[in-house]
Amino acid sequence: MIGSDGIKILDFGIAAVKESSDFTQAGATLGSAVWMSPEQITGTITDEWSDVFAMGLVLAYAATGSHPFGEGQPEAVMYRIDNGEPDLSGVSEPLRTSIDGMLSRD
Repeated sequence: MIGSDGIKILDFGIAAVKESSDFTQAGATLGSAVWMSPEQITGTITDEWSDVFAMGLVLAYAATGSHPFGEGQPEAVMYRIDNGEPDLSGVSEPLRTSIDGMLSRD
C-alpha cells in the first residue's frame, strides 16, 4: 500500500506457523503452490526468509505481469521454483537487483 506516510507491506500470507493453531491440520500445506518458497515446497524449515522469497515473487509478477518461474501446472512451476532460475528479463534496475536477491536460495 502507498499512503501519505510511505510504502507499507501489508500481507504476503503465512510461510510457517510457529505455534499450534486450529486453522490447519497436521501435515497440511499452507500457501498457494506457485507462490511458495523452495523451503515450503521441499518441506524443510521455513522462517522469515520464506516471506522474503514470496515478496520477490509478488514484486516480479507486479513488475512484469508474469510469474518469474513461468506458467503451467502447479507441480511444474514448483519444480522450477526449487531448481530453476527466475526470469527477471522484464524487470529494470534497480528493482531487478532487489528482486534477484529476494529470490536467491542463499
